[in-house]
Amino acid sequence: GAFAKREIGRGEVVLHEAPLVRVATIEALPGAVNRLNELDRRKYFSLCDWRSKSKTALGIMQANGYPCGEAAGVMFALSRFNHSCLPNCSHKWRDGEQWVFAARDIRAGEELCTSYVDVAQARQDRRDALRDQFGFTCRCAACESPRWTESDDRRRRLATLDDDIFAHIRQGRYDRALAACRDRIQLLHLEGLDDPANLLRTCNDAFQAADHAGDAQQAA
Repeated sequence: GAFAKREIGRGEVVLHEAPLVRVATIEALPGAVNRLNELDRRKYFSLCDWRSKSKTALGIMQANGYPCGEAAGVMFALSRFNHSCLPNCSHKWRDGEQWVFAARDIRAGEELCTSYVDVAQARQDRRDALRDQFGFTCRCAACESPRWTESDDRRRRLATLDDDIFAHIRQGRYDRALAACRDRIQLLHLEGLDDPANLLRTCNDAFQAADHAGDAQQAA
């Protein structure tokens, strides 16, 4: 795991790093790994491969890879971050590096977590995906909450709202798109998923709806 050495403010950059290996196809992976220098090769093979006792380049990529533009990459430090369905970090590929941001205020000593799967789905669906892709059963705060059924309803609704907002804008139903954006922001707050990245995306959808509707006041 990875832990904060100091307090980190919401939206602050936690780290940014270039991938040890980045490939667009699985066929390119062996060559990319073979081209690593000795230090980077040791780093790569120190990472988890849960599928096999004898680590393989492919197994490490499958266990630790992140989307990096139109390719997949393995970052040494980011690979140490564990999963949570209530993550305190988000990440974005930019300028050849993976950038990690604090999704909320983080205390010194707190574990740093990202999400490995789409968290806007029900608990069992998340757990099934994590077990199939990463070999573990999630026991994060969201999954172990005694009110997980209520959370499931909200997260399913979040996923539906994404589709609804796009459909409303495409079909010119701008007032309904704005209402759906407001609902989505409220649900993000209730689920603790109101990190700057999620809010920015939803606010941008609302701006697009208001702009198309010619509502300068709401677009502002």
